[in-house]
Order: sequence, then C-alpha cells, then structure tokens
Amino acid sequence: MVLQMKGFAMAVLAVSVAACASAKGPAAALEREPGQPSVSRSMVLKGTFHSILENTGAVRAVDKIRVDGSVTVISTGVSNSSTRVKIEISMPRTNEQLPWAIAPGACGNGAIAITAVSKFGTIDLGSSGRGSVESDFSVSLTPGASYHVEIYAQGQQLADVIACANLKRVE
Repeated sequence: MVLQMKGFAMAVLAVSVAACASAKGPAAALEREPGQPSVSRSMVLKGTFHSILENTGAVRAVDKIRVDGSVTVISTGVSNSSTRVKIEISMPRTNEQLPWAIAPGACGNGAIAITAVSKFGTIDLGSSGRGSVESDFSVSLTPGASYHVEIYAQGQQLADVIACANLKRVE
C-alpha cells in the first residue's frame, strides 16, 4: 500500500511539473531559479580590418596604408564574462608593437575601449609586416551589442587608429 501511494505521489508530481512547464512554454526549462548563476551563452564575432588615414608628418598630411587582416572574438562563460580574441594582420610597417583594443559601436565613433587599452597588450609586427596575437580576457561582452577592434600606431586616441574592424556576430 505504501509503495502504491509513493507511486501515485510521483505520478501526480510528474503531471504537475509537466503542466507548469507547458503553461510557461518551452523557455521555462531555461529559466534559472533565484540565486542561481545565469545560463552561459557563447557568442562568436568576426571582422576584417580596413585602413584608416594615417598622419605621416610629411608634406601630404595623411596617407592611407594598406592593411589586411582579420579578428575573431569568442565570448563565453556566465554572463559572457570570458573573452578570447585572435588577431592576424599584415601592413607595410615592420618591427613594431602596436596597441589595440575592443570598443563598443562601429569604427570611427570615438568610443572608449571596454577596458584599459594597456590590458589588451600589443600586436608584434615582424620584419615582414605581419603580426598576430591571441589573448584571453575576463571582460563581459553584451549579446546583441555592437563592437569594433581598433589598432593604434601609438597612443589611444581616435586620431591614433590606423586600422579598424567592425565585428559581426557569426551564427
């Protein structure tokens, strides 16, 4: 008799849970209970670098240098708090260390980087003018927000940007 009651109670519980879930819809299974960490969502962003006018200090005030390269940003973890960035670039500059950063919005908007530019490090260009970097950061990227990656000749101002890539979400 006790086993029959336990079996009946389990059946009632299962029906109740199914009824609640169907009343809330399929998303109810993904909702979190209060006090629980948010669900991890992975986000992949990619972009292609394009040249920005560069102040050369010569008689001609600015030149546009040819820049080829790409960037991949993968944001994962609770609240997308872990971000990996891979940059590959080629340009007619050699043996330099170029600062770079991720900033919100589109190229050229003058937005401040999502964290201090010094935390991103540099891209080391070799004697061929090619450079790459792969870095991990504990920064959060907001799903649905737009971002871009800037590479600086020096400094950290909009006037110092020599290449930029608008990031697009990859589905």
